[in-house]
Amino acid sequence: MAAAASRAAVLLGIPARVVRAYAVDEFPRTATGKPDFAALVRYADLVDATAATALGGADTTSGGVGAVRPGDAAAHRVRDLLAELLGRPDASLDDSFASLDGDSLSYVEVAVRLEDLLDDLPRDWPSLSARELALRSRPTSTSDSPSRPDGDAAARSSAPPREADDPGSRTRRRLARVETPALLRAAAILLIVATHADLISLQGGAHLLLAVAGYNLARFQLADVPGRTRVRRLLGGVGQVIVPAVVWIAVVALVSGKYSWSTALLVNNAVPGDGRWNEQWQFWFLEAMVWSTVGIAALLAVRPIDRLERRHPWAFATCVLAIALTARLALTGIEAEGVDRYSVAVVFWCIALGWVIARADSVGKRVAVSIAAIVATVGFFGQPEREAVVIAGVLLLVWVPHLRIPRALVPAVRLLAAASLFIYLTHWVVYPAWEQSAPIVGTVLSVAVGVAAWYAYRAARGLVRGRRATQDPDVPVGARSSSG
Repeated sequence: MAAAASRAAVLLGIPARVVRAYAVDEFPRTATGKPDFAALVRYADLVDATAATALGGADTTSGGVGAVRPGDAAAHRVRDLLAELLGRPDASLDDSFASLDGDSLSYVEVAVRLEDLLDDLPRDWPSLSARELALRSRPTSTSDSPSRPDGDAAARSSAPPREADDPGSRTRRRLARVETPALLRAAAILLIVATHADLISLQGGAHLLLAVAGYNLARFQLADVPGRTRVRRLLGGVGQVIVPAVVWIAVVALVSGKYSWSTALLVNNAVPGDGRWNEQWQFWFLEAMVWSTVGIAALLAVRPIDRLERRHPWAFATCVLAIALTARLALTGIEAEGVDRYSVAVVFWCIALGWVIARADSVGKRVAVSIAAIVATVGFFGQPEREAVVIAGVLLLVWVPHLRIPRALVPAVRLLAAASLFIYLTHWVVYPAWEQSAPIVGTVLSVAVGVAAWYAYRAARGLVRGRRATQDPDVPVGARSSSG
């Protein structure tokens, strides 16, 4: 098996350490006589799980290909979670959220579920493999850990007391750790809808969402992976926004006639206007996300620039932010007025700011980006309360990777954050009927319709993927091009 694994590594051009070999008596086939790759994956999982239980997590890395490494039992649980939520049954212990083409529509649910599974979720978790996550994080419950040999009894007795023995454990059990980006995403979309429906008057949520989008873009779509994978992921992320957005806006335009073709195609920025807000600008946020991401993809498609970013990620992101702020000041000055504050060229600094935050891996860098965020935001709107919302959210993103909230609220946060794109898309046609008479009804209905649209989209995407798998069973899932 070692020879087979080495040969496979050479042919695929990957390190031999990430190749695992298993002996099978007979190659499995589907009912149509084609290779059953899913059965092979299940068999490998069974072999690994059996070995992990038998060896009790002992370090047997010297035992050859397929040997169990420390933390493999926990790593299997992480891998299984990634495989389930990303629809990738071919996921291995050496795969990460980024390598499995995780996207902005799935990261929230994955992050929250990983928080449930692991006691501490590192800031750079999207780029860590299942095995690395298991080694760097402590499982939240020791009851699921594989049994240890009796020789470890003394070590267990001398270990620090478990959380259950801690006087403050009851409070911690009532609270759950949730990634700050997920919380900000949920809070921002609620803020946007409630403000538009006239339930409250507190703007700034959309610009904060752009910073969160830039932060997540840098974390997993710009992860340090080989070749042109990053460009493909960036464009795949664009597709995840464009497809539902264009379909929805086009349908609304055909039914109501309220949107022009430029709005449906997300190119409203390219159409000359009078500088005043109108219905065509309602989807400015999506245009900013789409075209900013396309621009970053085009930039990194140039190999020397891509190599430069990989070697100096912090300096590169900082330069991008500096250029974006310079362009903004040249176009509008300190304060942006009218629709200028929603145009792609003027708001790109928000996405670049999120990118820099993701690359700030030391206290000094976090201090620097905090100062930059405050300086860049103050005066931009000419509305102190709006600027305060953006600054407060950005500073949370910089300094607080996780927040503890009542455990009962976690499902709601997960749902709002994951469905935020669809809530934003659909709320424009929901709340106006209730804006004057019952803004709270308009707010609640806007959220409900957006969540329902998200569920419908997920179901439709699942059916399409299932049909592709049925039509082409020869190709393993991992070899198919991903849309995210």
